[in-house]
Amino acid sequence: MHRGADRRPTWHFDYAGKPVNLTFKPALNSNTGAFLKQAAIDGHGIIRLPDFVVQEAAAAGLLRPVLPNADFTPFSIQLIHAPNRRLNKRMRAFVAATQAQCTVFRNS
Repeated sequence: MHRGADRRPTWHFDYAGKPVNLTFKPALNSNTGAFLKQAAIDGHGIIRLPDFVVQEAAAAGLLRPVLPNADFTPFSIQLIHAPNRRLNKRMRAFVAATQAQCTVFRNS
């Protein structure tokens, strides 16, 4: 399964010190990580999602790593706004919460 619209996505990672480029035809595509997580829990395939999406399901034993020794390039999160606009209070709170949460995962 794959997050995104690619019909032939490629996952890039290092395994045993060697680069691997795995191109495949997913049986299921979605832009929703929660949907793909549930599909994997239901036994419909393998997913590659950020830790924060699958952490609880993995801790509960509903999901397990398939390639635990693979070194995947980390996902990035980008918060972008127009430079000539000041962020309102709600957006500043959202940015601060996102940065705090990402720091928790980076340090764990």
